[in-house]
Amino acid sequence: MAGKALRFGVNYTPLRHWYYCWNDWDAKAVADDFAAMSSLGIDHVRVQLIWPWFQPNPAWVSPAHLKRLAELMQIADDYGCDVLLCLLTGFLSGHFFLPGRVTGQAVFLDQNVFESERLFAEAVLDCVGNHPRFMGLDLGNEINCLAHDLPPAEGDRWARELMAHIRAKHPGCLVVNGVDHGPWMMGTSFSPAHMANDYSTICVHAWPQFCQCITADAGLDALPSTELSAFFTQWVRLFEDDAGRLPVWIQEFGCCDLWGSLEQRRIYLERGMRRAWEAGAQMFTFWCSHDKPRGASFHEYEYHYGLFDIRNRPKPLAGLYREMITELRSARTVSPVYDATLSIPHDFTPSDPPIPLGEWDRRTRENDFWHYYRRYLEMLKDGGRVKLERGAE
Repeated sequence: MAGKALRFGVNYTPLRHWYYCWNDWDAKAVADDFAAMSSLGIDHVRVQLIWPWFQPNPAWVSPAHLKRLAELMQIADDYGCDVLLCLLTGFLSGHFFLPGRVTGQAVFLDQNVFESERLFAEAVLDCVGNHPRFMGLDLGNEINCLAHDLPPAEGDRWARELMAHIRAKHPGCLVVNGVDHGPWMMGTSFSPAHMANDYSTICVHAWPQFCQCITADAGLDALPSTELSAFFTQWVRLFEDDAGRLPVWIQEFGCCDLWGSLEQRRIYLERGMRRAWEAGAQMFTFWCSHDKPRGASFHEYEYHYGLFDIRNRPKPLAGLYREMITELRSARTVSPVYDATLSIPHDFTPSDPPIPLGEWDRRTRENDFWHYYRRYLEMLKDGGRVKLERGAE
C-alpha cells in the first residue's frame, strides 16, 4: 500500500574527487552536481560525512569541514533538496575510514570513543541542525560492516545511547541506521526488532548483487532481483511491535552497468520500484548519483553505479528514474489484493551465516531468511502477490 508522503532521492557521490572533496573543496563543482541531481525531480539526497576527516582528534571537530558542510546545505537549499547526513561513516564503497587507533568494535564498545562520537554529533547539529534543509542523521553508512561479529545486544545498546544524546540535543530529530542486509538476513550487529522499532524510519539496503540474487540462472531482470525490495518491505514489518507505525525506506537500491544489459537494468528499476511501492515502501533513494572518475582505487563496480556519467551527463537510467518518480508520485493509493499468504513462525529470528554466491535457492532451514525468500518467489510464479505474516504464538 502506498503512503501519502512518498519521497524520492539519490545517494550523493560527488563527481569531483568523490568524497575526498571534503579535503579539496570546490563549492562550484558541488553546485553543478546538485543541478544535475535536482533535474531528476528528487526531494532529498543522502550525504556522507567521512568521520576521521571531520573529527581528526577525539576532542576536536574541524571548523573548516563544518564550514564546507554548511556550504553544501546552502547549495542543497538552492536546488530544493533536503539532506540526510551520515554521521559516523567509517565504511563506504569498499573502504574503511576510522580515526587513528579506533578499531571496528571500539566504535561500539569503547566509552572514550563514544564520548568523541557524541561530541561529533553535537558539533554537526550545532552547525546545521536548524537549517531548513536538514533532514536528519543516519548513524553511519552500513556501520555494521565495521564489526560483523558485534553481539546484537551490544549494537542495540550503543545505538540507543547515541540516539538519546542526539534527541536530547535536537528534540524531534529524524534518526535512522542505514545498515546493509546483514542484520535483516542474518541477525548480525543489530537485532531486527531494534531496527524495526527504535528509529524514525525502517531502512533497507536491497542490493541484488550483494544479496546474492544475480546468478548464472537468474539475471538482474529475474524475480530474485526485481522482487527483493518488495519482499524486504514486508519482511522488516514482521519485526515491528506496532505494524505500519514507521515508514519503510529503501535507502539503497540500484545496479551497476556491468550487471546486465540496459534492458535488464530498465526492468529491474521499473518493476522493482513498482513492486516495493505496492508492498508499502514510502521512501526511495537510488545508489548513486554519479559515476566515479578514474584515478583512485576502487572495485570496478564503483565506476559504473551512477545516474550521471563523469561529464555530469544523464545516463539512460536517469531518465527512467525520473519517469518512475513522476509515475509513483501521481499514482492512486492502492490496497493490494494478495493471492496467497506466507506464514513466518512467531518466534523467528534470523541467525544463519553468509552463504556462497548462488546457493541461496537451495537453503531449506526454517530459521533461514533465504528459505522464506525462496518460498515467496515460488508462490509468485503465477504472477500474483504474496503476503507475509507472523504465525500464531
